[in-house]
Amino acid sequence: KKRRANEQLINLDNSSTSMNETQNDKQSTTTIAINDLNLPMKSDKNVVENNSFKGGINRMKEETNKWDVPTSTSRSMNTNGSLSNRKRPAKINLQRNKKLMKKSEKMRCNESSKKNIVEVKCIESSPVKPKHLVESMETRNMGTETTITNLPQMVISGKEVEKELSREQIVEKVHNFLKCCQTELSSMAKERILSMNSISNGNEDVDDNEEMISIVENSIESNIDDDSNRSPYYLTLFLKILKRVFYEQCSENSPYSPSFWGENLSIVEKFISVSEKAKQLFVKIFIRKRRWLLVERLNLSYIAQDLSPLFDELNKVGLVESGSSGLTDLSEAIHLLHAPSLKLVAKKFQININCGKLDIARKLLKLSQERNVLGQRNTTRMLQVVREYLGACYRIDENVWRFFNAVFTLYSPYDMSSSQLLDQPTINVASQFLFSLLQLATNKVRYPAPSSSPLLHIYWNQEMLLRYIIAKELEANIADAIGRAKWSDVYSGALKARHIFLDVDIEYRLACEAIPPHLRRFTDLWVYTRCISHGIEALQRQRKYKEAVDWLQHLLNNKDAKMFLMDARGSWWDRLALNLDSHLKQRDEALKAINAALEDPSLGDKDRLLLQDRGEKINDTWKGPMNVPDPERIDISGSVLGKNLGDSRTNRFIIRRDETSYECAVEEIALRYYLRNGYKEGVHAEGAIWHTVFGLLCYDIIFDHQKEDVWFCETQTNPADLNSPSLYIRRKMAFDERFDIIEESTSEELIDLIKLAYDGHYGETNSEISWDVFSEFAQLKRFILCCQPKVLTSVFRRLVKDYRNCRSGFPDLTIWNDESGKLAVAEVKGPGDKLSTKQRLWLQYFSEHGVTAHVCHVAARNSKCVDND
Repeated sequence: KKRRANEQLINLDNSSTSMNETQNDKQSTTTIAINDLNLPMKSDKNVVENNSFKGGINRMKEETNKWDVPTSTSRSMNTNGSLSNRKRPAKINLQRNKKLMKKSEKMRCNESSKKNIVEVKCIESSPVKPKHLVESMETRNMGTETTITNLPQMVISGKEVEKELSREQIVEKVHNFLKCCQTELSSMAKERILSMNSISNGNEDVDDNEEMISIVENSIESNIDDDSNRSPYYLTLFLKILKRVFYEQCSENSPYSPSFWGENLSIVEKFISVSEKAKQLFVKIFIRKRRWLLVERLNLSYIAQDLSPLFDELNKVGLVESGSSGLTDLSEAIHLLHAPSLKLVAKKFQININCGKLDIARKLLKLSQERNVLGQRNTTRMLQVVREYLGACYRIDENVWRFFNAVFTLYSPYDMSSSQLLDQPTINVASQFLFSLLQLATNKVRYPAPSSSPLLHIYWNQEMLLRYIIAKELEANIADAIGRAKWSDVYSGALKARHIFLDVDIEYRLACEAIPPHLRRFTDLWVYTRCISHGIEALQRQRKYKEAVDWLQHLLNNKDAKMFLMDARGSWWDRLALNLDSHLKQRDEALKAINAALEDPSLGDKDRLLLQDRGEKINDTWKGPMNVPDPERIDISGSVLGKNLGDSRTNRFIIRRDETSYECAVEEIALRYYLRNGYKEGVHAEGAIWHTVFGLLCYDIIFDHQKEDVWFCETQTNPADLNSPSLYIRRKMAFDERFDIIEESTSEELIDLIKLAYDGHYGETNSEISWDVFSEFAQLKRFILCCQPKVLTSVFRRLVKDYRNCRSGFPDLTIWNDESGKLAVAEVKGPGDKLSTKQRLWLQYFSEHGVTAHVCHVAARNSKCVDND
């Protein structure tokens, strides 16, 4: 038996060797092509023989399976066609297999020869050698076994080759696309948008940007066939942003050259490579908050009736992620379910559904933590079931979302600031920014910013920019938690920000500190400092005053934190003194904190006066450095309705006009008093009236387009340094010259100067001028006639030298009489109201410069005695 087995192995080896020689003889027609590919020929004898032997065995097995050749243990067929159960001799089996193997080898060689010749011709005609051929050559040179029959299987498709584009090819592709893309709205789209704006202006219910955008989309997209060659406005404006960042200001010499973006530039290439409808869908989900979106719930029929193919297209290139692989958080998945689907899932896990949605979700999550008999949790199985009931869901990829968020931030750092969310936590800053661009494109609004300006260039690499984006994400989450009064979540986010701030490398911190203060606000360390400040508020809401004091002392005494958020230091010092005095009963420590605060050079007068008042309250014998006398007081009264009408307002003042009673503000009661006592006109505008005159007389200085590093986007309403000391420092000569001109001018000459700016910029949206503060230009003219030029320059000088601290606090009322030349200001206070430090300082300042300044206290009286208008 051993001898027979050895003979069979020897015969098999000889047959495979002779077969290989026969194969090489029959391949004379493909010799040139094979030599061009540097594949092993007869000179590589060992490799060929070795491969032939192994390949012969494998091919014999494949052919046996292919042709269903009976094995030695199968039944054989007799000469008469009947089947026999006797075993076929091994020698016959071996001979039959050798014949089949030679026949199949001949067919394979002929096919591979033809394919090799065609492949070589394609390679010679292509300027770039396919990657699979380069890899095969490198592999062969390393001694790897390679056969002719393996080569055709290594051919890759054109799509795969395109994915491996070099950076130069990606840059060229992006530039070519953006160079020719549409970035301006069509005239038809503008007309429709303007018509919808006029409709919404007459509808009191349509007063929100998101609602306005929805109306515009439905009106435009429903008639898209009339303008089918044009992209929708949101895609057009999105491409406009990309064009400015990656084409107009993306040269090799610019701060944001292709090398700045690196590998992430391929994200833009992926976006421009998808279809038009897929682009539209991507933009729509980008300008929403990043969360999982259920395809069946999306109302985007104006893009496509069936969104699934578009999501698949975006998912294929990596712009979005699918819930089938990316949705791994069971709690998040459960809360995505509608109530009917949630109940079906609960029934599947035998949970009582006779309760609310939140209770069912809570029970499911509790069940998921229990273990089965094998000691495994139910989380995986439950997540799989929830996914099935959810159906197809997608969300934008996190890295892709951050990348485009960074692009939007570079385009307009002010519009994309996360600080906006503190006042409006529900808005989406990207969507609101596109709406601002839409209004500008349709001439609905005008801004003082230049139409084209350099991008903000404080980021020396992409990592620094993305760090700022991540910091804004954290603050957005904190703002959302503040809006929902989730103070424990606010604290958790602030604690994370504090750890990041403390762990920052010293070199990076010094580099951020070297950035000018009005631009330093666009760094991650500035945002993290603001997040820490939110955490202090959360600690105080949770009555953790000791820990709040520790955080405050770190911000105020640590030199690493003194260069960020300097405007908030006054409020931090005051809060520290309050916590030490009122909550921790440490009066001596509170007084020490106040003394240290008065030595802080970053504090303004309003903060110093506030701390001085607190110190004098703590210790009667302690006196501060500032002397601010109480303003002149006037007491009047007004009729009020009942005190308890179901809301927080305690006093509702009323007046009678034409035999009818009207509710009014307390300031209107005071204004009526002054109009009856020697004054002809007046406005309740606080500082708007003074800011307006300041903006009109100094417009060209404030909004100077020649100043560098203050204009970044055409939607800015003010220069970037408006709220910093550099507003006056960088324009000192121009401001001083203008103030000298104002002081030397007559009232008529001032009116002429104001008229030029008024006519040239009327209706423009900017931070200084309120066009509705005066009913007409004639009223503005009468005010100027009553206001001495030196009074104007005095107010302007205090305002411009410390704009951040002096921009507010102006008296409520400004009243005048153009016949007598009388001018007065009055701060109005209802029952229980007190003057703030800012208001006291402005009343004192007006009084010192020749303007009558009052604090008018309005007391409440019985509604039976109603004043007639």
